[in-house]
Formats: sequence, C-alpha cells, structure tokens
Amino acid sequence: MTARGRERARPFRWLWIPMLVVCALVGEARAEPSAQTSACVHVEEELAAARLELERVTTALRTAETRAAAADALRVEIERATRALEEREAAARSCEAARNDLCTAARRFAEGIAAGQVETTGLRECLDPADRQALVARLSGWSNASSTLGDFVAYATGESDRIPSLGPSSGSMLERRLARLFATGNGTPLVFRRLLVEAMEQVAPRALATLKAKPGQLDRWFSSDAPLDDAIVQEAHEGAAGKSDGFPRGALAKALGLVDAYRIVARCDGPSPARACHRARQLAQMLESSGPLVLRRRMQDVWATECSSLTDTVVHGWLTDLPKGELPEAQVEALVQTVHAKLVTCFLRDSAAGSSFSAWVATKLPAPKDLTASTLARFVELERLWQPGSPTDRCVRAVRTLQTLPAPSECSAPSALVASVEDWLAAVPAVDRSKASFELGVCDRLARALFRGENASIPDHFPAPPTIEDAVRLTPGAPPSNMQQLRAFCRDRVGQGEAFVTALRTLGRLGKALGESPALPPWNLDATTLLPIELGRIGRSEDVSVWLRSLLDEDAACSVLELGSERCRVCRERSDESLYDCGLLQGVRTSWATRTRSSVLSLSLLAGFGGLLVWGVRLRRAEIGVEGVRAALERAESEGSPLRVWVESEIAEPTSPGGAVLRTLAAGGVERPHELRRIAARVFRDQFAATGVARTLSPGEADRRAEEAAGVVVRTLGESGLLRAHGDPTEPEGYELPDGIIRRILRSSASSSGV
Repeated sequence: MTARGRERARPFRWLWIPMLVVCALVGEARAEPSAQTSACVHVEEELAAARLELERVTTALRTAETRAAAADALRVEIERATRALEEREAAARSCEAARNDLCTAARRFAEGIAAGQVETTGLRECLDPADRQALVARLSGWSNASSTLGDFVAYATGESDRIPSLGPSSGSMLERRLARLFATGNGTPLVFRRLLVEAMEQVAPRALATLKAKPGQLDRWFSSDAPLDDAIVQEAHEGAAGKSDGFPRGALAKALGLVDAYRIVARCDGPSPARACHRARQLAQMLESSGPLVLRRRMQDVWATECSSLTDTVVHGWLTDLPKGELPEAQVEALVQTVHAKLVTCFLRDSAAGSSFSAWVATKLPAPKDLTASTLARFVELERLWQPGSPTDRCVRAVRTLQTLPAPSECSAPSALVASVEDWLAAVPAVDRSKASFELGVCDRLARALFRGENASIPDHFPAPPTIEDAVRLTPGAPPSNMQQLRAFCRDRVGQGEAFVTALRTLGRLGKALGESPALPPWNLDATTLLPIELGRIGRSEDVSVWLRSLLDEDAACSVLELGSERCRVCRERSDESLYDCGLLQGVRTSWATRTRSSVLSLSLLAGFGGLLVWGVRLRRAEIGVEGVRAALERAESEGSPLRVWVESEIAEPTSPGGAVLRTLAAGGVERPHELRRIAARVFRDQFAATGVARTLSPGEADRRAEEAAGVVVRTLGESGLLRAHGDPTEPEGYELPDGIIRRILRSSASSSGV
C-alpha cells in the first residue's frame, strides 16, 4: 500500500475493536438461546446491519484506494509535465535573449554600415572574415564615391571651382566607374563628354550614329589621336551649305558653343589635358576655320546679337575676320544681306528710333577710316542695299506711322497715317512676293498686323536665323494699341457728320487694299459705294407706311437703320449726338416729326377753312345786317381773339415752313411755286441746323431733303384749297392767298410787328 493509500485508510483502523466485541456477544448469545432469544434477534439484526455497513465501507475503501492510486499516478504525470514546462520556459528565455542579442548586433551592424563602418560585435560567429574584409572594402568605396559626388555637386552648382576627383580606391566597381567618370590627367572624363556628343549631334548626326553602332567604338574614337574623320567634315560642310535636309537652325553656333564649353570645363588648355580634348580641338578647328562653316556661324551670331546692344563695334565685327580666299562672293553677299536684314528688323522693333532708317543706321556703322579695303567694300554693299523710296523704305515708314499713331478720340483718318499707308500700298503691286527680301517680308507682315490692330512686335534677338513668321510675334492679351482703339471707335461709330463718313471711307478703302472686307466690322461699309451701311438704309424712312408705323412704334427708326435694341437704348441715352448712327437716328425721327407737323398743319388748314365756311353760313342764317357782320369780323380779327391766335400760332406759325409760305403770300400777291419752295426749303435747312440733323448729312444731302420737304408743303397747301392756283391746276404757274380773314389777320400781324 502506498503512502497516499495508507493516509486515506487511517480513519478505519479502529473499526475492528467494536467488531470483535460484537462477535463475542454473539457467541455468548448462542450459548444462552433460550434466555435471551428476543435480545439476540435484535443484536443479530444490528449485526447484519453492521455487516452491510462493513461491506459498504470496505467497498468504499477499495474504491478510495483505487482512486488514490490513480491520483498518485496523475500527480506523477503532472510533476513530470511541470518539469518539462520549466525546461521549455528556460529554453524560450534563452532563445529570446539570444534573439535580442542578435537584433542588437544587427542594429549596430546596420548603423555602422550607414556610418561607413563595419561593426561585427556579436556577429563574429556568423560572419566570415573574408566577407567582412570585402564589406569593409565596399564601404570604403561607397564613402569615396559619396565624397566625390559631393565635390561634383559643389562644382556643378558653382560653390567650388575644384574639379572633382576620386580619392584612394579600394577597387570596388563603383569606384572604378567614378574614376572614369571623373578621370583626370590623361584619362577621359565622361561627365563632360556629353557636350561633345551634343555638338556632333548638331553638325554630323549621321557620322555620330555610325560611331554608336558598335559597342565601345565611340569611346575608342574619343580616345584616339587620329585626324578627324572625313565623313564628319563632309557632313558638316553639306549642312552649312544647305545641302543637307534637316540641318538644325543655329546648329553651327550651338556646336561651337558646346565644344568651347567642353574645352573650358575639361581644362583642355591645362598641363594635363584629357584624351578627349584632342577631339574637341579638332572639332573647334573645323567649325572656326572652314569658310562655309564660319560664314554660317557668323550669320547665326548676327541674329543672336541683341538689338539693344547694337553698336558700330558689333556691326564691324560681323563683316571682318573672314577666311581669305575660301568664300565665294555670293556667300559674302549673303552675309551682308543678313546684316542688313538684322539692322532693318532692329529698326522696326524700336518705335522710338525715329522715322528715317538712313539716319538711324548711320549711328550703327563704323567710320570708313577704321575699315580695311575688303571690309570697306562690304560696308559699301551694305549701304547700297538700302534705297530711299524703295518698297522696303515705304513699308518701314508706314510701320513707324502705325507704331507712333497718336491716341484717338473718335473715328478719324490722320493725314500722316493715310499718306504713309497709301504710299506703301502703291509700291506693293510692283513687288514680286516670291522674290521679295526677308526684311520686306517682315515689314509687310508687321505693317498688316499693326493696321489690323494686333499687338505685334519683333524680338530682341533670335537663337537662329528666323523665318518671317518667327520674326513678327503676336501678343494676345496685351494692352490695346492706338490703332486698335481707332478701329474700335470706327466700329462703335464714334464721330459726327461728313467728317466721320470721310474718315470711315478712307480707312475702309485702306483696309480693303490690305485684304479686309469693308462690309465687316469695324468698317461696316457698303461694299460697292464704300458708304456707311446706315446711310444706305436711311432712304427707307421716306416710305409713307414706315412713317405711319412710327406713329405707333417709337423704335421704328431703329428698325429702319437696323440698330439693335441695345444700340437703340444707347442712342436714347446719349444726347450729345457724338455717335454717327445715333445722329442718323435722330435725323430720321426729326424728318418724321416734320412730316407729321406738315400733315397736322394741312389737316388744321382744312379744318379751319371748313370752320370759316360754317361760320359764314351761320351768319347768313342769322340774317344780321352788314354792320353786324362787319363788327363780328372785326372782333374775330382783333388782337387776342381766339381766331387770330389760332391762325397766327397754328396755321401760320412763323418758324414753320408752311407758316413762312402763308405769311409771304399774305404780304404779296401771286408767287411762283419755285419761290415758295425756296422759302420753305430755307426754313427746313434752319430746322436741320437747329436740331443737329445737318451734322449727320452731307451738304448736298441736306439740301436735297430740304427741297423735297418744301415741295411737299407747297403742294399740300395748294391741294388743301387754302391757296388759289393760277394756270394749269396740275402744274400751277403761281399761287395766291385769297383775300379773306386769314390774309387780313396775317397782314395785320406783319404790320403790327413792323415787318
């Protein structure tokens, strides 16, 4: 029995004592059956119960012993598992510590790598000494390369003038590449070689492509001391002579600039030039000494010079130091022509340079005493190219007039502008555009753009010989020029009377000669007569139906002139009549008002004549005496009577054409129709002048309209029956105002006023 079993059985070890007592009592009881029968039965029952309890306890004991044995086995297993767990926890703690140590060592290793050092503490067992040595060499190479690149950044940004060079090398691949990139002494520094590659790309791209075709061939070519390839020289010459398609503009000047830049940054003139400096000298010599190349580059230099820095010294340098005996005369003439074109474009660019190119260019040319014989001949040719009175001279003067046009206040045609543009246009038909010079083409394009009101200018310099389109630049969104403002005034019809019509027709005619349509804004002229389109529409106002419609529609005049609602509103708000179309609008309305007044006058005359007849009839019916009639007539003719006031202020109003005619007839006898029309026309002209209509019409048009209106008035008075016609009723030879109350009132009125 195990210790744990003995421990569990300890409560039952005294149970045997009562059991023995029970057994003894049972024996004695059996010995005395008869005496204690009833007592034994009771004891036996207890004993049986005790036995059962004993059996139950025994069974429980055995069960407990079995469970105790299982618990002992389980405890042993738990103890074993506990020991295994403790061992594993210890191993885990050891592994965690090792991992932490490894991470610390790896972190130190990484920090050392970042700092350019190899820190292997804690990693020695993991790192082979040979690998450590290779890593140290690699880090040394990186540090060396980083230092070199830092020097190059300082050199490239201008912070330092020391050419970058690689320090002592550890032999890494990075150092070997940087050593070639920044080679010094007899090496070939690749960092600047791109300048030479770009130079060859400009003048000999085909030869460069051939060198690039094989790997390493271009590098060997730059390092070679052999003469310059014939293919490169020939290709450059063909491009300079214009025989090669796709030769970039300004290629020669760019190429020489790139070569010169390489020679400077690579220190080719120093004590230890790089091997590629030999090729750089060869390319520079080819570009500087070859006649066609020098000439082409000189032309590019001419265009690249800023106009603002133009002096006699600069111009002198353009035509000197040319290769002797290598340039055909035609090429030299081309250079002189380029210089002339540059001077003309610079003059056109400067609007403050005056109106005379001859006077301006004299300040830009060197004195003859400072020139050699050959150079003097070139300058003589340069001066010969400019001919006063030539198409170019006329065009230049027109441009200067357009550039210096005073700020306008209305649509006008300044005489200087008209004269200079007409003089230029007179020379245009004689010019063959296909053979016109470059400077004439530039001037023509600039003049046309300025006349259109565009903001056109010429740049200060060009990186390469420009085209005509390149030379004249348009600047959208710039402040409006004076010519643009003038065109806007013409479009908006700012102006009055015949002066506006004349100016608009003149400018429209110039615009038509320059390719503009006169029927379109800003001119809006009739394409045939070149008169303002509003003036052509004004004849519609003579239509009786249109006049009658105006009695109901206040905007009928705007419809006749085809003015929009906004323009009609502007004309209603403007009372100064400074707008031409608004003046015409006011003229139409005044004409209609005059016609309306004449019609009302005629109706009033008819009504008055009828009233007199009715009044006479009433007098007869009243059968009053002669004295009564005479008294009534005298009262009607007296000063201040309603009839007299009506006749004087309505029928024969002094300032109206009809009133002037009636008063003339009242003062005289028979008057011929043409004399009456003359009197009425004079009054109409006075009204035109007083209302401002005359300012919107030409003198001839105003007279025509006044005479036409006068004829209508005389004819209306004759047909109303108020006048007595003499001769043919259809074509009277004269008119007379019959002797009656109207004549007596008018004659009396003339006498009282001293007329």
